[in-house]
Amino acid sequence: MKKVKISNLCEWMVALCVFTNGLGVVVYIAGINVVNYLTILAFIFIIADLLRNNKTLNYFAEGNKWFLIIFFIFWIFYAFIQTVFIDLNKEFFNLGFHQLITNAMFVFFVCYVIHDARSFGIIRNAMVGVLIVNTIIGVFEVITGIHFSETESIWTANSTRAFQSNPNEYATTLYCAMMGVMLLSLQKKLELKLKILLACSIICIITSHSRGILGAVIIFCLAYCLMEIYYYFKGNINFIKLLLIIGLGLGGYIVVSGMLMDILNWLAGNFSGKGNFASDMYRIRLIKGGMELFLESCGVGIGAGQSIYLLKMNLHNFLLEMLVEYGIVVFLGVLFILWYIWRISFEKCIPRKNRCIYFALIPSVIMASITSSSINKFKIFWVMLIMFYMSKYYLADNRNKTSQERNVYEIS
Repeated sequence: MKKVKISNLCEWMVALCVFTNGLGVVVYIAGINVVNYLTILAFIFIIADLLRNNKTLNYFAEGNKWFLIIFFIFWIFYAFIQTVFIDLNKEFFNLGFHQLITNAMFVFFVCYVIHDARSFGIIRNAMVGVLIVNTIIGVFEVITGIHFSETESIWTANSTRAFQSNPNEYATTLYCAMMGVMLLSLQKKLELKLKILLACSIICIITSHSRGILGAVIIFCLAYCLMEIYYYFKGNINFIKLLLIIGLGLGGYIVVSGMLMDILNWLAGNFSGKGNFASDMYRIRLIKGGMELFLESCGVGIGAGQSIYLLKMNLHNFLLEMLVEYGIVVFLGVLFILWYIWRISFEKCIPRKNRCIYFALIPSVIMASITSSSINKFKIFWVMLIMFYMSKYYLADNRNKTSQERNVYEIS
């Protein structure tokens, strides 16, 4: 009985960490962020449960957790090894390395506590809780015009931002929490109140004036509809092949012909809008500068936190940040996580609606990563990705599969 209580306490403590971290408000106790206290407590309870139940490495084999654990351990080791061969700015490295360590801790926490549909639901509900609180506060701001935090710029003074000073960070948190509701829809049909919650959260994103996150929501909806069209044609593989051939051919021509930068400049000039043109042009320069740094590093990366130090600004692009700072090996590991999620959309044993969600998630996440702040630092972002990564194993029976059928499915 005591073992169950400790295990349950671990689950709720990790859920509390996810919830408090996603609120965006920093509460200090004796000069220390309350999230740090909760993280330490969660770590202590997990170690106690691990020792008490004598769990082995086989525990992390289910749901393909082993890859996540090994990958993040390798990622930390690789970032440390970079310090031996690369001349780094220690201050910025410490910031980037600390961010990597805390991300890895949340990955470990979630992988450890999730072991069935019930524990999966506890962490998912923490994400939904983040969405509820942030949306309620955002709607209050929209209606009253009263803000709870000071803004970083006069340009965002009227933007919805809840407890955060940066509206883009607020919108990013909303987006990741909305994907928590999508995780819930993998199991059952959404109730009316949750649909209303999603609608209100979209209004908050619109009034936050975060174009990147709004674009991510739009792409998710369009990709979902595209997948529905794919299944309307009875999943004809020739249809998807045709789309891929057209897309790859067009993309290849644009790159080879040297039209990429011209197209980016044209898009910025015609669709940025008043006040955004300079920002978008600056982002394009950051992309160019980041790729130059990557090539100079011969593909091994320039080190944690160094892109901000060398370019004097965050790269505004998650995948590019991974590539530039950690090199091609870590970049491919992150791509594998995204690909692993995306390929589920083509597995016939998964219900049709769920496959559409898996398919729409990845292009949407890539768009969401293009924000004013690095999505890499958002713990709820990593929690969301991990939940989708493991969801096939714990939620594969969305309707009537037996546990025996699930095991057969995993082995095959």
